[in-house]
Amino acid sequence: APLYGGSLLKEARKFLAKHQAALEKVPVALFVLGPTSGLDDLETSRAELDGALEKLAWFDPVTKDVFVGAYDPDKLRFPDSKMAARPTSPLYDMEARDDRDWDAIRAWADSLPDVLGLETPAR
Repeated sequence: APLYGGSLLKEARKFLAKHQAALEKVPVALFVLGPTSGLDDLETSRAELDGALEKLAWFDPVTKDVFVGAYDPDKLRFPDSKMAARPTSPLYDMEARDDRDWDAIRAWADSLPDVLGLETPAR
């Protein structure tokens, strides 16, 4: 799920609400993309995620983490494209970038079978 401006994206919140009954019965891992740059503070984004999850008292993922995402201004949809075009936006004049840490993402993903209580697939 994307974390944008300290909140989970509306589509993610709608998904959680729609599937609440099913999600309450299974262990859930929450993978979140937050900052657009490796220079941004992941701890701040993790605190923002915790704040967003406080609004979903029923939702208690067994594991969650925030990772740096990618940014491509050419793929922004309205109204995000309008907001990024404002000089006051932190995305103003930002060039496309992809600072995802694939090693950290793989390590988190590799931990999921144990954390979720699943059998580890043979490799």
